[in-house]
Amino acid sequence: MATAVAQHAPKVLIHPPASPFAELLRRSKFATYDPAIRQTYSAAPANAHRGDWGLKRPISLRRKNAFISLTSFEHPAHFTEWNHAENQVRFIRRVEEMGVKPETVVQTPWHRSLGKAKTELLLDSDFCPGETSQARPVKRSEEPAKPTAVDLSSLGNKGKGAYGGNREEEKKKHEDEPIPVYVTANVDAMSTREFKLYLKKLRSLRPAFQEHINSHKQLAEKNLFTLAQDAEQGYHRRFMMEHMATEYKDLNTRMIEPQPHPNAALMYARPTPLETRLWTKPKPGIILNEAVVRGQRSVEKKYVVSFGGLGATVRQTNMSDGRTPLLDPASEQGVQQDRIPSSIANLRILPRRGLQLQMPPKVVGSKPQGLKAVKLTAEVVVQNQADVFSQENPMALGSPEYVAAAPRSTKSAPRSFVKAPKLTPRPASTFIVEDRTKLVSTLKTMMKPRITVIEEEL
Repeated sequence: MATAVAQHAPKVLIHPPASPFAELLRRSKFATYDPAIRQTYSAAPANAHRGDWGLKRPISLRRKNAFISLTSFEHPAHFTEWNHAENQVRFIRRVEEMGVKPETVVQTPWHRSLGKAKTELLLDSDFCPGETSQARPVKRSEEPAKPTAVDLSSLGNKGKGAYGGNREEEKKKHEDEPIPVYVTANVDAMSTREFKLYLKKLRSLRPAFQEHINSHKQLAEKNLFTLAQDAEQGYHRRFMMEHMATEYKDLNTRMIEPQPHPNAALMYARPTPLETRLWTKPKPGIILNEAVVRGQRSVEKKYVVSFGGLGATVRQTNMSDGRTPLLDPASEQGVQQDRIPSSIANLRILPRRGLQLQMPPKVVGSKPQGLKAVKLTAEVVVQNQADVFSQENPMALGSPEYVAAAPRSTKSAPRSFVKAPKLTPRPASTFIVEDRTKLVSTLKTMMKPRITVIEEEL
């Protein structure tokens, strides 16, 4: 009986092992390597001390907390060409540690190519429609319909075929609706060949541009030469925006609408000035020398500061007393050792427009760039100890120290538990006394005034 049960038992299928090549490719860095994109790679400490970075062969970098970028995955001379990338990674980490939202300078090439990212936060999610910097006005079509009185006295008296009322006027478009923003081509990121092809494409759009101009009654009366003299209006830019928007909306096209990051992915978080004030701490920096502002004599004096790997500036009004720059042009040596302690101060980036991006590096292409191509402007302020003591609770928001800290003032306490009731004497009334007895009684009343207790309302 046992033998029969064993014969009819289902057999367990054992799958063959996976291919060694597929397993190696899955664990290798080669699966994410793209020679056209400058990427940085790291290795776990257990593998870094052996030089195992997931590449074809080990490399000579054998320390933890290191980063590399690959120039060539496989050189013709049979070696892996790589470079150090610690400066790039540490720079991004220092910016994140500052906790300040970077902003893009207006009218720069990167700012002109942002499109919708100028005013909206583009989120790749089906459940979040996104955010806008301006409040969207309510359209008239979305407003609830108001009941209107209908005059029925004229019905049936207008003649044959006129049985209904007059049609209401067409609702006009709301004038306060935001102007749509579109994506434009980034000419600065094009190569010479791509730019020539782009010009060839623009020449083929001349008839469509003429139709776009003729569709506007005010512009149809003028010729193209007259419109070209007024470059501030940007008629060609409006046409290109609408043309590219129609190309991206086409269902048969293979073009993907670009959505560049507002600050070129320098920082993905969006801290508010209040969060920057509460969650970040000042870091030490060195005040170097006085900044030279050419052509502007009445501008407030500024100083050059070395802070967080950046060459920042600080205004004289934002410096605390007793701070002097390290460089003294009047001395023979230039740098005096006596000024070193007074030139070091705790600094922080201004929460609003303190860190502005002028030009990001080009990281996609045959010749990627590094930190040398980045242009940033930073403005800092010296953290004074008086600012810390002026806060009601200087501890970190939500921390146990913040909850346990006792209030330094009595602003938030009820008045009835803090202040004693005020005792105000009732003013004595004046009398014209003709008799002496009345005068004595009046003087006694003035010597012993009545006392009333006035309680303040909470």
